[in-house]
Order: sequence, then structure tokens, then C-alpha cells
Amino acid sequence: MATGLLPLRLLQIGFEATILSGAVAATKKVIGRAGVMPQIDWDAEDFPRGVRMPTDEITAVRRGNEITIEADLDTEQILWPLSSGLQEGTITGIGPYVYTHSLVTAPTLRSLTAEFVVDDNATKHYQREFPACLTREFTISAERNQMAKLAWTMFGRAEATSTVTAGLSAVTRTRIPANLFILYIDATWAGRGVTAKTGTLRGFTLTVPTGILPDYTLDGRTDYDFVTQAYQLSRPQLVLRANHNANMATEIGNWRTGTRRYVQLKATQGAGAAERTLVIDLSLRLVSWTFGDEDGQETVESTWEVVYDTTGTQGMQIVVTNGLATLANL
Repeated sequence: MATGLLPLRLLQIGFEATILSGAVAATKKVIGRAGVMPQIDWDAEDFPRGVRMPTDEITAVRRGNEITIEADLDTEQILWPLSSGLQEGTITGIGPYVYTHSLVTAPTLRSLTAEFVVDDNATKHYQREFPACLTREFTISAERNQMAKLAWTMFGRAEATSTVTAGLSAVTRTRIPANLFILYIDATWAGRGVTAKTGTLRGFTLTVPTGILPDYTLDGRTDYDFVTQAYQLSRPQLVLRANHNANMATEIGNWRTGTRRYVQLKATQGAGAAERTLVIDLSLRLVSWTFGDEDGQETVESTWEVVYDTTGTQGMQIVVTNGLATLANL
């Protein structure tokens, strides 16, 4: 019997009609490395019964799933974690199309149905469906001279038997080389994206715990999974790796005074109808930094916390420009 081939591992995703509205057939293949972990909590009854070993009397009390995905960063697949974890977003434009996602108190989200397959080209050893998936955390990262990366983790309801949707295509995407990003740091939200800090940024990692989690309640669900979602405090964090030049010396000075800063990270490709752009706007407080060195140069690694801002979109906004007229195109 052949072993499953890693290149044949398959994850497919489809947007559900509305949040947690029920499983749908997948619509697109995901380009990335995916891992799935179905979850079952078993209760082993261990009251005294005259023996000195555990018995095989167990009962499931909770079910769910967790899915992790690692991929190159692009201006298309990023809509999956943004729409299922941050906010469904507003769409403007007539081609290219602009998707605006903000961290808001009561977001409108879209859940996903995932189909996962492990295959050896003859037998599908594992073929299951995972409905009601929402994003728990996503990470955007970039290192100079490499492709930028996107990773995200989803939770969902109990797995179900499924036949994978056949004949799907992969997403037509525009990957983002890390060197395309430009760093801006300004003094106000309204003035963000004005002051470019050239010759400074070497890499960054933005980690966004969405604050969304499954809310398990007693509702007679025979799958023992959750009915709805709950919200916790979201604490996004940005780490910048930069040359220790005058730009970073200024930011260390702002750290000493506790001065709020407004950072924009922007990558643009193409123009007109072919424009593909990712813009990350953040209201930040520098919380710590350390000296370093790379290639014989002094560097600084700084950690920033996203903080609520009444003048902006509550502190974080991610804008994606691509050629997708609606989420139905994913």
C-alpha cells in the first residue's frame, strides 16, 4: 500500500453564505502547505469498580478542528484570513477592486468550509470536510530578497465525511516579493503613508490574534461542537528589523517619550486595471527594542503594539487591491 504523497495533499476552501450558515462545496484550491487537526475531547469514566486499571468506557464531550496554512503572501488568498478573522471588508472600485478590512468591535465575518485530502495517487487515505471555519490568528512577514509570507490558523466545527469537490482550479494570484514593501512612519493617522523611511527596513513580522474563539454552549448539538463565536481582546504586534540609522534613532527617541506613531507598510505592483496592492496601516506604541548586527552593520529589532486610536479605524486597517470583483471569485 502506497504512502500519501505530500505534493498531493489538498486543501480546498469555499465561503459560506453568511457566518456559520452551514457547509458549502469548496470553490478554490489553496496554494500553500496545510495541516489539519481534528479535535475530540474524551471523558474517561474512572469511578471505583473493583479493578486497578482504566476501563474502555469513554464518551466524547467536545469536537472541533484546527487548520494551519503557510503560503506565499499574495493579493488574493489573503482575503480568506482577513474576511474570516478581521472583517469581511468593503469593496470599492470597478477593476481593480479595493477590499478594506479594519479591526472593529463587532465585525461582520464570513466563515469558510474546508475540504482536506491526503492522497497517494490511487487511494485517498483521508478525505474530510470542516465547516464553520474562522481565523484565530494570521501572520504577515517579509525578509529582504525573499518572497513575503502569509500564515494563518483557523478553528471550526466537527469534521464530517465528505467527497472532495472535483475539478477546482487554484487561485490566480499575484505574489509579493518582500523587497516591494515600503515603510512609512508618521505622527498622525490622517498623515500616514507620507514619510518614507528609505534605506531602513530589513524585514518585519505582523502577528494578529483576531480575538475570535469558538463559544461552546449547551445547545443539544449531537456533534458536541460550538454554535457561535465569541470575542476577546485583540493584541496585534509588529516586529521591525531595521538598520540603526537616523530613522531608527528617531523612533528610539519617541520610545523614550511614549509618543504614538503611525506606520504604513505598502507593496504595489502594476498600474491601472492591473494594479495589485497591499497596504497595512497601524497605530502603534513602541514597547521594546534591542541592538543587533547584520553584515557588519548595526541593526535594531523593535517590537510595537497596535493600540486603539479614535482618529483612525480603531488602530489597524489592511487594504487589498486585486482583480477579484467579489469574494465569490475565491
